[in-house]
Amino acid sequence: MSIRDAATIVLLKRFDDGLRTLLLRRHRASGFMAGAFVFPGGKLDDDDLLEATLARAPRTPAIERMKATPGRTLDIERAHGLFVAACRETFEEAGALYARRRGEDALVRLDDDARWTAWRERLTKGEVPFSRMLEEEDLELDLGRIHYFSHWVTPSAEPRRFDTRFFVAEVPPGQTPALDRHELVEERWLRPSEALELHHAATLFLPPPTQRTLEALASAETFEDVVALAARRAERISPIMPKVRIIDGEITILLPWDALYEETDGESIEAMDPEPEAGRPSRIVIKPAAG
Repeated sequence: MSIRDAATIVLLKRFDDGLRTLLLRRHRASGFMAGAFVFPGGKLDDDDLLEATLARAPRTPAIERMKATPGRTLDIERAHGLFVAACRETFEEAGALYARRRGEDALVRLDDDARWTAWRERLTKGEVPFSRMLEEEDLELDLGRIHYFSHWVTPSAEPRRFDTRFFVAEVPPGQTPALDRHELVEERWLRPSEALELHHAATLFLPPPTQRTLEALASAETFEDVVALAARRAERISPIMPKVRIIDGEITILLPWDALYEETDGESIEAMDPEPEAGRPSRIVIKPAAG
């Protein structure tokens, strides 16, 4: 079963009551994570890897530190492309763009400019590639604005599988993210702790990677705290591939440091260092939201 590379950005915004993150609910007819609240993101496209695209996305040191998933390859161009994919998908699904015009310091401001709405619509429909927008608008992606945070691989029990890199980023000034209304049907800005409370009350459903990401962010009071947390995690990020097991009649997600992980059926990742996730509970019971 093939695994597709993917990328997602946890968008964070400062509110009076603290940091909130954008969660988007996928359509119940979606082929993957139907009905779940997720961060904006999606699969790596061939266009993300083109020389012309990468030339408009200056490399950052974080790209070179990204490690391959055991059993898979990851050259520098593909790692670079994953950063680009995170930016592209976030623009398509949420309308946030980490780009500036060449020669300028500030990121582009998208509010009240119908041109960007038109570009986003054409990209979402597949009418034009991201590289074309970057070229025609003379844009350069600012990859330093997104911070590598975690790495999850879909369990082998799932029919559709993704090798996903998670990033965190603050919403740029002059931009108001909003969902694309295609595969996504609802948007909510929630504090990480608030989202977790709703999830545990079965009011909304968070997939395991989303849940664990929000748990890691729950103690951050400012975006500067998030950046510092990402920096501390940077050298210890390695892929987490859960396994699925029925325990006491409940669908249970086992993480690699669980005592039953190795004896449970399913693909494993060898020589895996689960830090910085270790120390947290090793099991997640799946309880989809009511309705």
